[in-house]
Amino acid sequence: MSKKTILINTTVTGYCLYQVIFEQAEILRIGTHPDYQRQGIASQIFARLNTELRKHQVESLLLGARR
Repeated sequence: MSKKTILINTTVTGYCLYQVIFEQAEILRIGTHPDYQRQGIASQIFARLNTELRKHQVESLLLGARR
């Protein structure tokens, strides 16, 4: 499992917990601090993760839905 975080002035504003198995990655959790929601933080995390996974030849990315 790996984790990506976005920091603004040492405050964790968002995170993504994911795992990679062979050519497939799965986002287990992704979240944004309530004070920083609706500012594109999760989109930035997702874009950065996607770029990183492509560098490592990951072919698919899954996002499981939770209620």
